[in-house]
Amino acid sequence: MQGYVAFTAKAREFEQGGMDRGSAVKAAAEECIKEGILREYLEDNASEVINMLTQEWDWDKAMEINASDAERRVKALWEADVADKDAALADQKAALAEQAAEIERLRALLASQNS
Repeated sequence: MQGYVAFTAKAREFEQGGMDRGSAVKAAAEECIKEGILREYLEDNASEVINMLTQEWDWDKAMEINASDAERRVKALWEADVADKDAALADQKAALAEQAAEIERLRALLASQNS
């Protein structure tokens, strides 16, 4: 959580310094990587983070994609020769619930930061 706060603070600082949002987010990601803040995550996901923070985020579309991905995984499990399909299905439902909770947590965090 602290890493995310540091990252967003850096992005805001760059943006307030005159950079456009995309450049500010990219510069913040580069600086955080250099400083070891969210290093692994940003090294693996920087382009997605930059896209997410520079484009208008549609929460309903994100939930729809999440549900579609979960449905695809469950269908693949169902069609596969899975020994315990009920356990596999329960695992997928739990994973989807965790993802939904994380999206809601991030939505609340972003709302509080935009206030």
